[in-house]
Amino acid sequence: MMRKAAILLALGVLAIGMTGTLPAASLAGDSAEITGPQATAQKLYDAFAQGDMATIGALLGDDVEWVEAEGGPYEATNPHIGVAGVAAGVFGPIGAAYADFRATPERYTVQGNRVVAEGRYTGTHRESGEPLNAQFVHVFTIDGDRIVAFQQYTDTFQWRRLAGTLDE
Repeated sequence: MMRKAAILLALGVLAIGMTGTLPAASLAGDSAEITGPQATAQKLYDAFAQGDMATIGALLGDDVEWVEAEGGPYEATNPHIGVAGVAAGVFGPIGAAYADFRATPERYTVQGNRVVAEGRYTGTHRESGEPLNAQFVHVFTIDGDRIVAFQQYTDTFQWRRLAGTLDE
């Protein structure tokens, strides 16, 4: 029970900085028409936008293998394993560092059980007040309605500049 509370707390920190909804309908027509692996990836983005911790936890589960971009501020403990590892090593620190953080997909490419989402991260660095506006590519591996693997590619220079860690 304590572990579940810690996970929800870390996910909640991320959700505090997130507002708004994602333009699912503009990505693929009516969002109700999205099915299969793309629908699972879209559900994760929608859950983040709504601060829906239960859905995030259910989509990721205890066995997800989450890999942050090499050279980025959250890659030190790659791979992040399970929802607890992702919450502690990625979601919690991002929520603590950024206000109004969003990950907005702009385009999807699907091949079998793999989904590639291209989009942008936006937010405001809490300490400096500077904006984040970085490209991303997310590669999801989907099994049924669960995300079993995630690989992030992003503008690590911008993330590290805002975090003040470029000299490391």
